[in-house]
Amino acid sequence: MTHAYQEIYVSKAQSVLGDAFDYAVNTCGIPGNDFLKLFVASSLSKRMENGEPACLVGKSGIEIVMEIVAETKGQEL
Repeated sequence: MTHAYQEIYVSKAQSVLGDAFDYAVNTCGIPGNDFLKLFVASSLSKRMENGEPACLVGKSGIEIVMEIVAETKGQEL
């Protein structure tokens, strides 16, 4: 099986994405399904899928949410 990115990034990427969803839902009040749709529509999801290290380990969950909302909704948090 071919993986999108190296195994060393998996746990960090999972943790950061979990932090992003936690922040979006519990702090920003964005419903989980809505944030999921924003994430999928964003370029960040494609960059994570392609294994771009800056997206996998170079951002915090908060930064990810801010980037996704700015890109998809044109709003600042």
